[in-house]
Amino acid sequence: MFDIASPGEGDGDIQLVKSGVELKAADYRVVIYAKSTKDTYAHILARDENAGEWSTFGGAYNVRIGQEMAPLELRFTSPGAGSAELMVNLGKITPNPDNAADTTPEDFTVTIDKIEIFEISGEETRTPAFTGSPELTVSAGDDAAAQANGNAVEISSYPTDGGVWSIKADIALPGIAIEEGQKYYYSFKLNAQAAQGGECLVESASQADANRVHFNGLSANAGEDTEITGVFTVGKAVADPVIRLQLGNPSDRATANTIQISDVEFGKVEGDLETVKTIDAFMAFGKDSASETNTDLPWSTFNGTDEDNERGVGTIWTEGGSFFYRFDQGGTVDWHNKLMCGTNEAPLNLVSDSYYTVEITAKADKDVSCGFFLNPLGGWDPRISESMDITTQEQTFSFTTTDTFVTDMNFEMLFQFGSEQTAQLGAVTIEISNVTIYQMPVM
Repeated sequence: MFDIASPGEGDGDIQLVKSGVELKAADYRVVIYAKSTKDTYAHILARDENAGEWSTFGGAYNVRIGQEMAPLELRFTSPGAGSAELMVNLGKITPNPDNAADTTPEDFTVTIDKIEIFEISGEETRTPAFTGSPELTVSAGDDAAAQANGNAVEISSYPTDGGVWSIKADIALPGIAIEEGQKYYYSFKLNAQAAQGGECLVESASQADANRVHFNGLSANAGEDTEITGVFTVGKAVADPVIRLQLGNPSDRATANTIQISDVEFGKVEGDLETVKTIDAFMAFGKDSASETNTDLPWSTFNGTDEDNERGVGTIWTEGGSFFYRFDQGGTVDWHNKLMCGTNEAPLNLVSDSYYTVEITAKADKDVSCGFFLNPLGGWDPRISESMDITTQEQTFSFTTTDTFVTDMNFEMLFQFGSEQTAQLGAVTIEISNVTIYQMPVM
């Protein structure tokens, strides 16, 4: 966080700098998730550290930082081995000298939740096997109602009790059989009358998740064209593939929706375009801090943007004896804003022949709900699966296992917040002042 009382006289008067970024002959993409209390500007630069004089691989100039968490991006190419100094300049920037009022403000705060660096090398060729307007098949369950109308999915009612899977819209892939071991890509445009989140799958039309080869999330703002894309390598053949959209959860206050789908393309990918990503998250380090390297407090987060979804950004820290989790941007499904305690490196070990009660004391600066799971590491078989309605008033939640364990087991505690409704809350901060696990041996 940069608390900026005055931006100085030039852009370089306030900087975030990372030196010694090793490069090879590759394309690079730097993504910075940031927000500001007042609209401001940034210059993002990649300086060539091996050049004798000031030289850059490229820059992104006059990049607007708004008041909601959003990605800022720099792309550049390195012709060979070397190193770069990455700079985010937050000092005085006036994009148009003829408009002095449009400039960096005074007295504001810039928050950066994380920085991703992508290294992209190799070559690939995409060969389309299907292009054009979609042929849609729509089905609905859990008391929802929806139908296909040309290239549109018309949802007249959402489920009263169900999930994201309650409404399915299949995009047909006529004449295509998916081959084991082959890499494929798809893209299409989606325009929703009301904001819509959900899942985008590639799977068998008849066997569904029993023969699924790709899973992705999707998110569309109301009235905006959104391009949905994916690249995946197939582990098993599918004779009757479809692109299946699961759309059962509505956005807040939406009771119906019309979703237009256009410009569908599906095909094979030949060649190997390798992408390597690093993520720098920012949090306090030290004996009282929470981080993956501190096994005394094995807390971490998973964000929707960690797997290249459009939304889902959060961070964690400790302060005054409490643990804090803030998400600045809500994702579209629950695991896009996930708080975790217990990892393969530092698991929660619970012994056999006992019942366990988990007690959690928490509050938030806005009313927010989440799913709470006590799940064995290495699979999905939750021994506690509950919901938590966290309010601005501190309260204590208590959940107890219903069965004992046959053997000692390693667990993770998961707090999963993401949803369309959560995304519309804006930034939310959750304070957890106590977590206690009680063991009750069987006598």
